[in-house]
Amino acid sequence: MGLFSKNKKQTKESGYVSFTEEDLRKNIPALPDLQSIEITQAEEGHVVYCFTPPASLANFHGNVHGGLVYTLCEIAAGMTASTLGKNNVALNGSINYIRRCELGQSLLVETSTSHNGRSTLVHHVSVMSEAEKLIAEASFTLFVLP
Repeated sequence: MGLFSKNKKQTKESGYVSFTEEDLRKNIPALPDLQSIEITQAEEGHVVYCFTPPASLANFHGNVHGGLVYTLCEIAAGMTASTLGKNNVALNGSINYIRRCELGQSLLVETSTSHNGRSTLVHHVSVMSEAEKLIAEASFTLFVLP
C-alpha cells in the first residue's frame, strides 16, 4: 500500500478517520514556490514532509527567510489536523529559531499532536536541515471548525 492507503484507522474519539494526499495538500497556499512540498509520511496525528526552498524565498542575507520557516510550520500543523479529519484555523503560533538555514539544502518538517480536543488541537513542529541540525521548533493551537 502507498503512503495514503484506503484503510481507515479507528480512533477513540471519532470512530474512523480517512484522509488522502489531496486532503493534506489543501493546507499548502496556492503559491508556485511551495508546490514542491513532498509529503513523506502521514498517519493520524503525525506528518513529515521535505522541502527545498528556492532562491526566490531568501532573505537579504541570502539565507532562507524566517517567515518561510514559520509558514512551513503552519502548513505542517494544518496537515496534521487533516489527518485527524478536522477542518481548522490557527488560533496561535509560536516559533523558536535555533539557527540559520542556508539556501540549497532540503528541510525536513515534522509535526505531532499533543492535544486532540473537540474544539482545539495543539501541534508541535520541528524543522531540521539535511545535516540533521535543528533549524526551528514551533507550537500551534488550532481551532476546530464545524
